[in-house]
Amino acid sequence: MDEPEQGVFLNHNDSGRFECRYVTVCVYDSPSIMLKGMAGSVFGMWSAHGEGRDVGCLQTLIRGDCVKLRFKKAQLIVQLPLSYERSL
Repeated sequence: MDEPEQGVFLNHNDSGRFECRYVTVCVYDSPSIMLKGMAGSVFGMWSAHGEGRDVGCLQTLIRGDCVKLRFKKAQLIVQLPLSYERSL
C-alpha cells in the first residue's frame, strides 16, 4: 500500500530556536464550540513552539475560511537584544 502524501508541514522558526512569548490574538466568527460567542474578542495568550513557520498551507486554510484565531499585530515599543551576550 502506498504511503499517504503529507498535507501539512511546519518548518523551524526563522530564529532556529524554541520561542515562547505572550501574544495578542483576535477571534473571528466560527462554528467552533470553543469559540462560540467570542467573535470580535481580542485577548492575550502564551505561544510556545519550536516549529511554526508555514510551508505552503496557510493561504489554502485562509481561502477555505478555516482560520478563526489570528495574531494581532502589535506596535513594537522597545526592541530588546536577542541574547544577553549580544547586548554587551
